[in-house]
Amino acid sequence: MKFDVSNLLCSYNNQDVVVRIDSLQIPMNSIVFIVGPSGIGKSTLLETLGLMNNTIHNPEAASILFYEEEGRSINLANSWKNPDSYLAALRAKHFSFIFQETNLMPGFTAGQNLCMKMLIQGKTMQEARQHAIHFMAQLDLHEDIFDRMTHELSGGQRQRLAFLRAFLGDSQVLFCDEPTGNLDGLTAIRLMEILQRSIKEQKNSAAIVVSHDLSLAIRFADLIVPIQQEGSDGDSERKTGRISKDFVLTREKDTWSTKGISTIENVELHLRDMYSRS
Repeated sequence: MKFDVSNLLCSYNNQDVVVRIDSLQIPMNSIVFIVGPSGIGKSTLLETLGLMNNTIHNPEAASILFYEEEGRSINLANSWKNPDSYLAALRAKHFSFIFQETNLMPGFTAGQNLCMKMLIQGKTMQEARQHAIHFMAQLDLHEDIFDRMTHELSGGQRQRLAFLRAFLGDSQVLFCDEPTGNLDGLTAIRLMEILQRSIKEQKNSAAIVVSHDLSLAIRFADLIVPIQQEGSDGDSERKTGRISKDFVLTREKDTWSTKGISTIENVELHLRDMYSRS
């Protein structure tokens, strides 16, 4: 298991709670899609689990157990008490990130962006280059752009590079915030196929993907985690997202189910119905 989360409240600057997680388990060797209406707290959940921002509203009561490769667990709910250097090292060792905005490093070539984390992890430049070019070809990124500056590339090329940069970092958990939002449908599928093969082959990794694309979730996810909307503190105008293990969809071969429903025939209709009732 990668994450075992319970009793977690997420907020910004300790203000109104954005999303509450009663219980959530994210196993290794899995692709997990976080879905729900806009503004419900999907990206906030990524920020919390990936230690991108201190959004933990109740650190003393919450539990966010993250399991390292060696089997040891760290309670990330307490992690923000540590120095920034500790948090940076933890993120660098275990996590990679993909955003809809590419966040490629300006002033560096495409190849330097792709190889940076592999070099930090001990690969030689020759090894890193060969590894990067192998996967570039799978996303129609020609070798001749390896030495070009990122501002010379198209938006679609930069989006695919951003995916590969995170993917090639050999991290335990890949956090993806709308990674296919700026890509055409065919390229999005190919990107997810590469990710799926990698997760299954590495055996000790996981990807957590925020997306509005339910068709991608249904096609590639092992778990679909819906965030539902509920009233907060008796105020019907102010809404808070909520995750409950009872509503998490699990795939077993080609069959989807939840804790209370053994077989869900139409997953997309089931999810849209959940949205309309929240």
